[in-house]
Amino acid sequence: MSAVPESETLVVDMERMLLASFPALEADERDGVVVGRAHGVTGRANSAVVVGPVADVTGTLAWANEWLLSRSCRPLFRLSPLAPDPLVEALGDGGYNVTSCLHRDLRGLASLRADHEIHITATRPDDWISERAVEGQSEVAALMENVAGDVAWALVRVDGTPVGAGRGVLVDGWLCVQAMFTEPNARGRGLATAVLNELHAWAVARGATDAFLNVLATNDAAKSIYHAHGYEHVYDYRYIAST
Repeated sequence: MSAVPESETLVVDMERMLLASFPALEADERDGVVVGRAHGVTGRANSAVVVGPVADVTGTLAWANEWLLSRSCRPLFRLSPLAPDPLVEALGDGGYNVTSCLHRDLRGLASLRADHEIHITATRPDDWISERAVEGQSEVAALMENVAGDVAWALVRVDGTPVGAGRGVLVDGWLCVQAMFTEPNARGRGLATAVLNELHAWAVARGATDAFLNVLATNDAAKSIYHAHGYEHVYDYRYIAST
């Protein structure tokens, strides 16, 4: 058996860490596919994800569909480059929320002085401003409680009012940056940079070696910020409903 290409190994690691940093409340795995369920709202916690070779595409697809349907979740797959061609063909074209996955090496990262004061707490602040429009706010809160690692909720406040936010989830030396947000009237002042640098420093102090994040493939403004901070594009994924 030939060795797995380094690039594919990184995709496997990132997909595993994405599951760990946004963990389902109930999960199972079969034939290289992980299925998960939370409260049935957010796609990342209520879907089937390919994390390895799939030997029996037809049987595993049927199993994943039945598992999700039996828990009142629609059969939803997250397709990364790990998904074998027969599975992609079985699910068909289309899909939505094409997302780019970016990675950076944190080893040797020097601590950077923040131009803004960042407040980090281990629990969700009452004035948390990110994810306000997300239907699954209670689901996200439950998933963060289920993380087998450390969570940092970061806020920038100006005159007591929160204007920038970001969350860091640290599992097994990997930092997942989540929920980055800046109030529209406060953009262009370096708040996202300050939050990102603070989350990096927080994670490195706890032994992190890698960082990754996900951003909509069409969000060029956000991607330019992350690229400027050493993040590199690794792969894209999309969601597609199984019929």
